[in-house]
Amino acid sequence: MDKEGDLQIKLSVVIITKNEERNIIKCLDSVYESLNEITINYEVIIVDSNSSDQTIERVISSRVKYKNLKVISIIESSQYSASLGRSIGTDQSRGTHLLFLDGDMELHKDFLEKSLKLLKNQTVNCIGIIGKRNDVICFSDGTFQYRENVYNIKNDRKAIHFGGALLIDKNALITVGGYDENIIASEEPELFLRLKKRGFWIKEISVEMVTHHIAAEEKTSIVSRIINNRSIGIGQAFRSSFQKKTILELFSHTPLNKFLIPFIFDLTSLLLLISFFFIAEIKLLYIAILIQLISFIVSVLNKGFKKYIYVKLNFFNILKGCLYKKETLFKLEKIVD
Repeated sequence: MDKEGDLQIKLSVVIITKNEERNIIKCLDSVYESLNEITINYEVIIVDSNSSDQTIERVISSRVKYKNLKVISIIESSQYSASLGRSIGTDQSRGTHLLFLDGDMELHKDFLEKSLKLLKNQTVNCIGIIGKRNDVICFSDGTFQYRENVYNIKNDRKAIHFGGALLIDKNALITVGGYDENIIASEEPELFLRLKKRGFWIKEISVEMVTHHIAAEEKTSIVSRIINNRSIGIGQAFRSSFQKKTILELFSHTPLNKFLIPFIFDLTSLLLLISFFFIAEIKLLYIAILIQLISFIVSVLNKGFKKYIYVKLNFFNILKGCLYKKETLFKLEKIVD
């Protein structure tokens, strides 16, 4: 497409995938059904993280029914993540607005039409919109569990967080630095803090946006579900907040500070215990115990007891994330352009 055509593109739909052979066609069908309801120039970009299943093959075999489709594969990377996929999708996009989706999501038919119209009438600082998300937990025996409106959106208001599904102004996203491709997880709240720091905000509307199909992890142990490398991303988000001077936003961000507060208490207790080991001052041990008691009370009052336990189990992973900084190196291949 020439430069004149590039300027005419108003919406880029960025879909990230990793082994989504069961869901990708449903996702694409829902996206194009929604796009057919509106008059807008668009492109759809799939960014695949080197899937080992038939995700790409299924897209290619069905490509004749999808207009303006690009497929990009991250064929090599020092680290695969959702944030990397979204960052690449942003770089490869030509639209003035971006709609981010995961490959296991279905877009609801009316969301785009309503949200794009609404976004035109918002103030300058309102640079994006999210809607209701419904989850379908799919089990291997064919049964499923349905969770409706997981963000509990009842009225139109400023969003206090957002997930993988997001409609956003591209210029605003680029202004704050976009998705951080070096973050393993928790990339959405990390981005949220930077947007808030610049005075930008996302509006949540009481309109269904996506249905998220989630495969239940039935074969993994309870321990592996709780203790996992995703917790490294929480630590990375903490470190990023200090580096990018979004500390005030971090402490006011409820989903993250429910992890942050017990982590700070645990880190302080650990440092006191290390000091006690070297200088044998019993007061240090008492203070560490008192701090743990305060941490417990604060977490309960803050309705963050589950996060309190999660931090206890993942403390060293979160600490690793605070210290862990690795530049992501990757190689792309354009499958469909």
